[in-house]
Amino acid sequence: MEKKQGFTLVELMIVMILLGILMLVGWVGYGQMRQNALKSTYCSNIRTIETAMQAYMADNAIYSFKDAAHLKAIADAVLADNSNYVSDTVKKNVYTGEKLTVTAADWVKSQTRPNDSSSALPQGTFKPAAYQDSNGFYTQFVLVTNPKCTK
Repeated sequence: MEKKQGFTLVELMIVMILLGILMLVGWVGYGQMRQNALKSTYCSNIRTIETAMQAYMADNAIYSFKDAAHLKAIADAVLADNSNYVSDTVKKNVYTGEKLTVTAADWVKSQTRPNDSSSALPQGTFKPAAYQDSNGFYTQFVLVTNPKCTK
């Protein structure tokens, strides 16, 4: 009698199940890795925007803010289409691909640095918040973000 070579159906099923489990583990890991990469890109972009706002203020001899609208105008100027302070890729929300816009700015009447994150903001957006220096002038600002970017 001839002996047939090959795999049995049970052996093939076991291999398929093992491959399925490996693919599932890889898929879950990939999703978390992608979220971490998006957050890292977002936080890097926020730091770039913060530095660009400081450069804009230095270039235009702005030493303090008049009000929240003034602070918003500085952020808008940095993110404007014709602005050279940041690249076009930084001007986009990394989560949605839409253009970043500054919807509001906060005016904190305190010398304490405000919280730099807010879950009330849409994901991938930010708003500037001005607060007082030790002399009572509004010369300090922080970018309030969602998600939180730790320094």
